[in-house]
Amino acid sequence: MILVADVGATHTRLAWASREGQRVDLRDLVSFPSQDAASFEPLLLEFLAEHPLTPEAAVFGVPGPVTGPVVRTTNLPWLLDRRILEERLGVPVLLLNDVEAAAHGLDALRPEQLLILQEGRPSAGARALVSPGTGLGEAFALPSGEGWLCAASEGGHADFGAVDEEDVALWRFLEARHGHVSYERIVSGPGLVALYEFHSSRQAGTERPYGEDEDPAVAISRAAVEGRSEACRLAVEHWWRILAREASNLALKVLARGGVYLAGGMPSHLLSTLVVEDFVEAFVDKGRYRELLSQIPLQVVLDPQLGLRGAACALGC
Repeated sequence: MILVADVGATHTRLAWASREGQRVDLRDLVSFPSQDAASFEPLLLEFLAEHPLTPEAAVFGVPGPVTGPVVRTTNLPWLLDRRILEERLGVPVLLLNDVEAAAHGLDALRPEQLLILQEGRPSAGARALVSPGTGLGEAFALPSGEGWLCAASEGGHADFGAVDEEDVALWRFLEARHGHVSYERIVSGPGLVALYEFHSSRQAGTERPYGEDEDPAVAISRAAVEGRSEACRLAVEHWWRILAREASNLALKVLARGGVYLAGGMPSHLLSTLVVEDFVEAFVDKGRYRELLSQIPLQVVLDPQLGLRGAACALGC
């Protein structure tokens, strides 16, 4: 059995995984609130105490750049040291970027775990994965023999590019707060809240749709679906529009003729607010490259455990 983990700023999931070809089975899956733990190790030890098995290896997907044996997570004050983890577990440990891990799992998805937004014309070529959650993760996969060479990207931290006057106003709003404005400042859970605050600042008398103990992103999307807040509706529409543009940015940069996949907690959570036609139009709206982008398959990943399955698939790749 392979010990797998998908570390996130909101939740950290651990499970035992077994793999047969492209099929990955998970057992004893446990989700921990990340903010309740001072580090990864207490969660790991609690999981092993409750579900004691002997791993043959361990693969942990971690948010942020993985450039050596010690990884400092993004949006979470944790350090993971591969050498300490290997000493504790007594088996080889692989640390890799969490979205890179997810990219390894794309072939393990079943057809019903994908929502097709644009069929396109699939061809042999790169794949792009965009994963908005607490942050904005990105990765890509290149064909390599009979498999895939997966690599992480920190493209979510690239400069936000405004395309109209509303975007310019949004950039000014966020620049006053943060200085540097990246796509992650917008296309993420906190980004949806920032979009709501931006649009509500432009409307008099807007009543905040969430209380002190509520998840603001959940409340904003609910108010948008129920038609209770114009600022919430505008925020959600703006969020999807900018996600589509950033997904097509990555598609162009890696020439993702093999498809663009939207994963992470936010797309599935906001799915009831998605207007497919508007999203696809924002995705292909790249001037001379509209035709090329219209041929790229575009889909939403519905499997919330893609990161864990991908971690298991990463071994031997």
